[in-house]
Amino acid sequence: MLCQKYLESLEVVLYIALNSAPNPVSSKDICAYLGVAGRHLETVMQELVHSGILKGSKGPKGGYSLAKEKRRISALDIYEAVIMRDNSRLKEVKIKQKAVGSLNKTVTDLAFRRLEKITLEDLCNQAKRRQKSTKDSDFNI
Repeated sequence: MLCQKYLESLEVVLYIALNSAPNPVSSKDICAYLGVAGRHLETVMQELVHSGILKGSKGPKGGYSLAKEKRRISALDIYEAVIMRDNSRLKEVKIKQKAVGSLNKTVTDLAFRRLEKITLEDLCNQAKRRQKSTKDSDFNI
């Protein structure tokens, strides 16, 4: 269920949430952080903008920032923006549900309910705690 596109999207939104104040984060910075080409990320960024998770601004100081407060963006919102908006992916999910039946539907429903409860604010706090614990450790591997 957690495909690469979704994981990258989560990482992008989290990176923007942690780095966009006070200025938007440039596409160039996002691509450098993820280690991907701009063309690869452009579709994902547009899906996140169209879904109302991110807002884009143009110009020399342009880039991406959150369109809503971190506490109002769930992990499920991001999933729906980049996976469920893709009709071919939605069709694939429905075909798999029919093939495996109620077990897959149950697991999917449970996963969606869990993703809905995880906010971007939760993920940011977790990332900050991990970063702090890494800095506080005596050594790094």
